Amino acid sequence: MAKIALRVIVGLFVALALASSGTVIAQNALPPAPAVAPVDPVLAAQKTAFDAMSEADRKAIQEALIWTGLYVGTVDGAFGKRTRDSILAWQTSVKAPATGIVDAAQLTALKAELQKERAAVGFLTFIDAKTGVRIGAPTKILDKRSLNGGESILSKSDGSVTLVLSAPSGNEVNLSTLYAQLSADAPMRKITYKASKPEAFFVVSGEEAGRKFYTRIAKAPATAPDPAALRGFTFTYPAAQSATFDRIALAIADSFEPFPVAGAPAVASVPTPVPSPTPSGPALAATGLIVAPGRSALEREPVLERSQRQARPRLGTARRNPLWQERSDRTSPIARRDR
Repeated sequence: MAKIALRVIVGLFVALALASSGTVIAQNALPPAPAVAPVDPVLAAQKTAFDAMSEADRKAIQEALIWTGLYVGTVDGAFGKRTRDSILAWQTSVKAPATGIVDAAQLTALKAELQKERAAVGFLTFIDAKTGVRIGAPTKILDKRSLNGGESILSKSDGSVTLVLSAPSGNEVNLSTLYAQLSADAPMRKITYKASKPEAFFVVSGEEAGRKFYTRIAKAPATAPDPAALRGFTFTYPAAQSATFDRIALAIADSFEPFPVAGAPAVASVPTPVPSPTPSGPALAATGLIVAPGRSALEREPVLERSQRQARPRLGTARRNPLWQERSDRTSPIARRDR
């Protein structure tokens, strides 16, 4: 009996020892390696084919897809899901195999379509003599040119579509002040998207009184002769004509160079605008930049009545922060462009 009891006790000790050893081993074991997401071979092949093209061809594809209304993004030559989906959508629209890979014939067709769409609206890139901005504009639509203070204004003859180029300045003007004032909702004015990178740029878009607007203001780089300088543009058009003008707004935004490299050639030039005459009839309207309390560089007011302005103060400074974005309308194509 004593021998049996001894065997039971020894067995318990052995069991406890083994259990303890197993616990130690389990506690000291390395955690399992995280699961690696499987590589999509189709997407990888699409990206490889796209990246093998020249940068000029990659950007031409994206720009052409903007003009077809299928791509809402930046023309940067980088391949991503948005570019891939746009290529697939275009291939489907022309009844080609939806491979996501643009072959030589399709590249030629896209370039031809790009040129056709640009020519239809007279989209030309130029450097504005007044503000120094390099930008593209649909010159067949914006057939009127004028100067107003520090602004260059391109507009449709009936005033329904406007592109205002501005170089706001003054001691009370800085990027953060402009952004705070422009990004605030107001009666009849709905902000659908806003993004800010202090000391760099900001974007605000929305709707006001049945018109869409897109404003982008950038600050000069630190190495510029005047690192406090600001330059920007506001494009406005009827909301009812979004199908036509959303894509043009994207093309304008992608062409915008606030501080082009000295000597950079322009694709074309726009006739030198003439100063705005004294108003004798209905005034044009534009939406834009508030530069000081009660004053606006591109505000929604009669364009032809903005001639006598006080000197604007110089820019201040703001702490550098990463890009901050907010949008209330996630379906806005203009909003998606700046993500």
